[in-house]
Amino acid sequence: MSTPADDGPYGFGERIEQVVAHHARLRPHAVAVQQGERKITYGELTERAETVAAALSRLRVEPGRHIAVRIPRSPELVTALLGVLRAGASYVAIDPQWPQARVEETLRGTDTALCVIDAPGARTVPAGAEVRTVTLASLLELGRTAPVPEPLYDGTATASVFYTSGSTGKPKGVLSPHRGTIRTLVNCPAIPLGRDSVFHQAAPLPWDGLSLELWAPLLNGGRCVLMDRAATALDAQGLEVAIRQGVNSLWLTSSLFSVLAEERIELFGAVRLLLVGGERVSVSNARRVLTEFPALHMVNGYGPVESTIFATTHVIRPADVDEGSTEIPIGTPVPRTTVALLGADGRPVADGDMGEIAVAGDGVALGYAGAPEETARRFFTRGGVRFYRTGDLAVRDAEGLLRYRGRTDHQFKIRGVRIEAGEVEAVLENHPEVTACCVVPLETAPGRVQLAAAYTTVHQQPLDEAGLTEHAAHSLLDAMVPTRLAHAVQLPLNANGKADRKAVEALLRRSAGPAGAATQQPTRDSPVLDDIRALLGAAHLAEDDDLVMAGANSLDVIRLAARVGARLGARLTASDVYRLRTARAITAHCAQAAPGEQLPAP
Repeated sequence: MSTPADDGPYGFGERIEQVVAHHARLRPHAVAVQQGERKITYGELTERAETVAAALSRLRVEPGRHIAVRIPRSPELVTALLGVLRAGASYVAIDPQWPQARVEETLRGTDTALCVIDAPGARTVPAGAEVRTVTLASLLELGRTAPVPEPLYDGTATASVFYTSGSTGKPKGVLSPHRGTIRTLVNCPAIPLGRDSVFHQAAPLPWDGLSLELWAPLLNGGRCVLMDRAATALDAQGLEVAIRQGVNSLWLTSSLFSVLAEERIELFGAVRLLLVGGERVSVSNARRVLTEFPALHMVNGYGPVESTIFATTHVIRPADVDEGSTEIPIGTPVPRTTVALLGADGRPVADGDMGEIAVAGDGVALGYAGAPEETARRFFTRGGVRFYRTGDLAVRDAEGLLRYRGRTDHQFKIRGVRIEAGEVEAVLENHPEVTACCVVPLETAPGRVQLAAAYTTVHQQPLDEAGLTEHAAHSLLDAMVPTRLAHAVQLPLNANGKADRKAVEALLRRSAGPAGAATQQPTRDSPVLDDIRALLGAAHLAEDDDLVMAGANSLDVIRLAARVGARLGARLTASDVYRLRTARAITAHCAQAAPGEQLPAP
């Protein structure tokens, strides 16, 4: 068991809004949030947040209630989130682009008191959901004449509710405490942050990555630069823009880090703090980046959302990325955190033995919203200390560093998104013609993992793949929708009568190809088409085939935009690729696009 010694009081307070207010008092005119040319100072941000809090108090929102916030990435979103916290409530950040079915499930699961939207006419709660909707503008107007509620000081209370994939077929709302965010981002030795930190916020809004990227600078007097409101995902072009705005600190999923390291390594020259994680970090790509930029402070962060952002961190050393190295440690616990490795009997294992990671301390979630049985299954108390069983396996090496060794169940990650196979399977099996299915991650090319599903039907005939994909997209996030489908008359079973996942994986590998791939041959090749074929491992694709229907995921699109833009010397974004969809259209666009710009030397 490992525990950093740090039991003293939190220096600037143990609630998020307290610490932000502390920096607002010190430097009220410093820029807190920026998006494009828009800038909001600490003084302006905290004043608006107090106005929102006053309005929520007048609307009888009591401390401890959950408030949904369905506002696009913007300074208004930050105002609303901080205002909810100042009112003593907790926020549930909802992506405006989420499927309505998932929004309804989220609101129902958290017993939401209100839903805040940015303007009249914005996407609101689904019809039939018993949640009152208010605009941010109306709260700012109402709060002008209302008294500001008394501040709260208990950092063990819930700050935010993050939804993650659930094995029962429904997403789980994780109740994340204030202290969890602060213990990771304020005075954490592995993550040096200060008033000169300029952090980019680009993670999806419902993720705990939002907490990391937003509160990391604001809890330290720094500046948060929000990704453009219209952008679909962070890509090389978007990162260039952010760097020109002064961004020097980043969080990247391991998958996205690999794409940028392989396609646009020069982008890391302007970065001084790089946090990576969410999946295994590529040793070879970390080696390439640190060899090119040895002054870069690069940290491997590990932790499920139930441990609030990170449970452990490891500053990546030259020895970790030597030619003979095969893995990067996940390191040691962050402050005020305990990590134990447990055997099948629930007892700590001997040093050097593999065990399940259990996390305790100030970052451990308070449970799952509206799910006491699931909370009781995953959380336990021993010796008066509350732990969360992660399902992750690890060993502790001779240096005392934890090294990841896999999972105890069928949970995995695709593009940094945590996925429970059972949730995807439940949605697919809800299709009236599907009788059973089995979902597995499938590596179809080196470093390229797709979500794949084998399924059976009532009539023993395959379904239209576009229709089945559309059915899944109605309830699931983009990364949770399978991009490779295979029909089977019967799923292969193991000796226990359950789906044999290894045999299902073999079946999927034998399947014809990515969902929706075309079969006609091209009349002539082009450099863009060659890149798409190589990326997707689909030699049959033609100039006018839809690359998204051929199985391209968001990371493929980001990689393609970077690669083709560099090859043709044109400005090409991931949003452009999603809009254009074919090799022919992308080539035509690049022929007329503005030339790509060179970054200034670091």
